[in-house]
Amino acid sequence: MSLTIVISYRRQDSAGWAGRIYDRLVEHFGESAVFIDIDKIRPGDDFAERILDTINSADVFVALIGPDYLATPAGSNEPRLFAENDYVRLEVGTALETGTRVIPVLVDGATMPAPSDLPEPIRALASKHAHEVSPTRFRADVDQLITALDELTEEGAFGQAGSAAAGIEVEPLSPPKTSVHVPASPLGAGEDVPSIPSGLALTDAPEIRYARTDDGLNIAYWTLGAGQPLLLLSGLSHAEAGWELDEQRHWLEQLAAHYQVVHVDFRGRGLSDWSDVAAYGPDDLWLDVEAVVGDVGFAEFSILANGAAARYAVAFAQDHADRVSHLVLWAPNPGEPSGRFRAVMAARDLDIDVARRAFIQEILGADSGDTGRRLREFTEKNDEPLDPLVGPAIRKFDATPLLPNLSTPTLVLAHADSRLFPNVRSVRGVAAAIPGARLVSIPGTTGLISHGDTRPILRALESFLGPADRSD
Repeated sequence: MSLTIVISYRRQDSAGWAGRIYDRLVEHFGESAVFIDIDKIRPGDDFAERILDTINSADVFVALIGPDYLATPAGSNEPRLFAENDYVRLEVGTALETGTRVIPVLVDGATMPAPSDLPEPIRALASKHAHEVSPTRFRADVDQLITALDELTEEGAFGQAGSAAAGIEVEPLSPPKTSVHVPASPLGAGEDVPSIPSGLALTDAPEIRYARTDDGLNIAYWTLGAGQPLLLLSGLSHAEAGWELDEQRHWLEQLAAHYQVVHVDFRGRGLSDWSDVAAYGPDDLWLDVEAVVGDVGFAEFSILANGAAARYAVAFAQDHADRVSHLVLWAPNPGEPSGRFRAVMAARDLDIDVARRAFIQEILGADSGDTGRRLREFTEKNDEPLDPLVGPAIRKFDATPLLPNLSTPTLVLAHADSRLFPNVRSVRGVAAAIPGARLVSIPGTTGLISHGDTRPILRALESFLGPADRSD
């Protein structure tokens, strides 16, 4: 079905952004589907009447909010929005009254206005879940908004009376006790959300901290969110650079809306101390985990391990079952590296750039476009960009014999149509070897946990770990 979108903005605040976003939406939905005042009002039309008629028949109302959205004009004591004849106020008020789905879009570093900043007729705008568009992530951020609108359209969220469009849900997880507003995430954009817990601003990069291990190394980590502790383990890790990847950041923000996420750069990785990485084994890496969880104050925690990191995650759960309450393995490969990976590693010594491109495409499954470019930039910040673990001792470690004796509750996940190894067929053997393990096939093709629709993964996590507890 077709979709009708209205873009509302104040010229002095966000005219340039409105034009760019309009062009992007037209490129995807078509010119007839997107209304912006300067293009669609014919000479002689009543400006206000035409805008209001369009809003009444629209499916989505995009309210652009820039840094000067609440600006006070010269000679006045209050913002323009408080004038009853202000067009922006008129547009927003009409959209709210008619039940059109209202999505605030924050541009140029703007923040959502508080209810007290708005005139009474449009105070409901402050309770809507916003979507952020950053100048450094413009295309990716607008593409995520487009994806959210496409998903709502496919689910039949639009096309009925305005009142039916007012309370649409996007396959939500059971709500936590305190919901979190994640500005950069498109999931549920336009929904009413409770206030943000103090101290949690997910649009900012988390503070990097250091924990000291018993053998004297400094281990970089960060925490995000609140609730059940969830330790993230990944072979390719960089606490700072990883946050700069759009898909990765949005995935982490979604996780942090339900759990207290802890990212760790193991020794020899990212911002942590480097030493003789060739000698590292699972026992050494457990010292890193102990240092971090001790610093944060966790007695017990769950682990989400990605890819080859499953090897030492399995070892941790086997040897420290009293500490690891749940184990989640994404596309696990607990045994020897695949032939494809060994071939890429062999190419590393001949031409690092060729090997890096092959690693991105053949192992991570990313294309050669913008996603591949950003992943290459990420790997270039790692001194050992093609090593999915921290050294040969770990690469040779085979956790497969440990699987039948694993007593920790385990969930195994993989993209259903991934062409990469390990794919869903190969991970079935991992799940079958672990007593009582669950296997969930996730729709998708890339093999990367943060790429594609992450909502099925979040639902699987909640079903396995239980409803998120965010009580303080």
